[in-house]
Amino acid sequence: MEDALGKSTVRMLKLGLVAFAAMHWAACAFYYAASWNNFDSDTWVYHASLVPVLSPDGQVLVGYDASNAKKYLYSLYWAVVTMVRMADVYAAIPYSNASLLSVFASRGQ
Repeated sequence: MEDALGKSTVRMLKLGLVAFAAMHWAACAFYYAASWNNFDSDTWVYHASLVPVLSPDGQVLVGYDASNAKKYLYSLYWAVVTMVRMADVYAAIPYSNASLLSVFASRGQ
């Protein structure tokens, strides 16, 4: 593979794979850490509306539409933001998936 792509290209691909793996594990750890508190109202997962807010009678309140992909994107966002020290633990929660993806794209430059 080095012959076709070149040694430096293969090194960059390996580094990118290791960086993505580290971000993936950090994203999983962020989400898992929030689950330790049962997604209380002081966790970032609760503030991002990624878990259902239940009324006293057990009904899901409005505003909950988190798919697994959205949960993963938000977790990955928190991991990237924290790993590159762009913000602290109380960073602003992005309002759309487009703003999440723009953070990822701008970090690659």
